[in-house]
Amino acid sequence: MVFTDYIISMHFSSEKDIPYSSVTNLLKENLKFLGQINAWCEAYANLVVQAISSQGAYTLPRGDILGPDTAVFLITRFLNIIKYKDSLHFASILCFIIKWNALSDNDKRQEFPPVAPNFVVELCSMTSSPQYIHRKMLLWIGAGVEGSRLEEISIDQIANSPTVRIYRYDTNTNNVVRQEFVNPQ
Repeated sequence: MVFTDYIISMHFSSEKDIPYSSVTNLLKENLKFLGQINAWCEAYANLVVQAISSQGAYTLPRGDILGPDTAVFLITRFLNIIKYKDSLHFASILCFIIKWNALSDNDKRQEFPPVAPNFVVELCSMTSSPQYIHRKMLLWIGAGVEGSRLEEISIDQIANSPTVRIYRYDTNTNNVVRQEFVNPQ
């Protein structure tokens, strides 16, 4: 049975009727992308402590709870002094497991642990507008995650011309800088 004529009703921030075939194609592309991230993490295992999928979420230094489509924790994440809004945290930990073990039992039991990734990737979906993804990217940076070393990547495969946006915090100007690549290869 072919479902290309069926419609899926999405009930999120806005009501949209989306052809099933569009959802299927997007999910296939997302799976390929996540596979590429996983392959990169395996190829550079000496740099990567942990990579997670969209099933995870984290409590960021300002209290925001965000869940990326994928996130990567690098060893350098735990080798730097990180300045948050209210306090100074010294993170001289060599790996995520040690960082995790440093959390209190209460923190470990939290649904969204207080650990922030090095970089995140957000994939635009049929129900999330580029403006929504942009605001979410600014939240990741505004939360103080890794300062100048954090790069957030937004991938919009739904646009007429697929677009990749890379966000980073420029410490020289204290501004968020966004680079946009249309039809990247």
